[in-house]
Amino acid sequence: MSYPYYTKGSPFVTDNLVLGEGSSKVRTFGVKIESGQNLSKGALIGKVTSTGKYKLSLSAATDGSQVPIYILGDDADATSGDLNCLAYVSGMFNARQVTFGTGHTFESVFAQLQASGITLTQAIKGEV
Repeated sequence: MSYPYYTKGSPFVTDNLVLGEGSSKVRTFGVKIESGQNLSKGALIGKVTSTGKYKLSLSAATDGSQVPIYILGDDADATSGDLNCLAYVSGMFNARQVTFGTGHTFESVFAQLQASGITLTQAIKGEV
């Protein structure tokens, strides 16, 4: 398991995805990524209503996953089967490090994520 802020034997290290707490604390939640995907840390994911599994949120989906709710906390290679991993459910995040599925943009998801405790900001690398 990787830790977003700390690498063993080194000082405080940030990955430019997690910017801090914003209006709510940084919290994670265990999720099951649906098989057939290879997602990078920072992917915006939604929940498939019929299975309770998560996948990259695409605006044209009709299975429930079209509603983005979490940000993936680690790389997740689920190409050969479902995979348990962590997702961020609240905190402040750098939108430039978030992977938006087809049809989603910063503007289209900002208000909904903000209401659930995820704050996106368009930080510029070097300013964080």
